[in-house]
Amino acid sequence: MVLDTGATTTIIPPKVAAAVGCDPARSKKRISIITASGMEYLPVVKIPLIACLGQRIKNLPVACHDLPPDSTVDGLLGIDVLSRVPAFQRFREEILRLTRE
Repeated sequence: MVLDTGATTTIIPPKVAAAVGCDPARSKKRISIITASGMEYLPVVKIPLIACLGQRIKNLPVACHDLPPDSTVDGLLGIDVLSRVPAFQRFREEILRLTRE
C-alpha cells in the first residue's frame, strides 16, 4: 500500500475486504471519489482490525476499489490512518508552524 496524503479515506481492493470477512457488495454506504476516468461511487466496509505503521486500528471504515492493473500498489493509506501515526502528527504540526511564520 502507498501512503496517500491526498486521500481522506483508506482504499483497499474488494478481494482483501472479502478475505477479512467484509462483503463490499452488501455495503449500503458509498463514498464518491474522482478518478482519471471520472466520478466513482465506492462501497465502504468496516475492517475489524488494521495494523500498520506501528498502529492497531479497530473497525476502520475503508473504501473498496481495485486500482488500475498496471499499478504497483494494492491500496492507499489515507489521512484516516496517517492522522493516527505520531510521526505524521509531528510533521503536520511542523507544517502548520511554518505556515504561521
